[in-house]
Amino acid sequence: MMDPKQSCPNVLSKVPNNVIDEILMCLPFRDAVCTIILSKEWRKHWCRLPQLTLDFNFWKHKKDIQYLTGDKRATSNFTMAIHNIITRRLGPITKFTLCIQYWKSYPPIDNLLYFLSRNRIQLLFLDFRDNSNCHLHFSHV
Repeated sequence: MMDPKQSCPNVLSKVPNNVIDEILMCLPFRDAVCTIILSKEWRKHWCRLPQLTLDFNFWKHKKDIQYLTGDKRATSNFTMAIHNIITRRLGPITKFTLCIQYWKSYPPIDNLLYFLSRNRIQLLFLDFRDNSNCHLHFSHV
């Protein structure tokens, strides 16, 4: 009897890169990252996605972001999550969406905005649901 691994070729490894990219862009970001388990060929594809959406679905687990105002762990989790995503990038980010429910609990996003401005961002969408004011400082260099 033939070994099942030998009789069934890894079809996912043969999917063209542009098709993989299109599939991943249709998925929520969290799910796109999870596709790394499908095939070795898919491991770096999420890193090339030109559109990043970190919305309420991304922060859906309490352990991802603590909703307690002033919780140091919330700030740390938020900062670490953003840092891990941004530092693994392999290409430009053309569209970036950030949605946070309790804005005052999180650190300033100045460094994130600076990074995006230096990496050819074309569209930036910020959504802070707690109706707090976010003051953005723009430099005219």
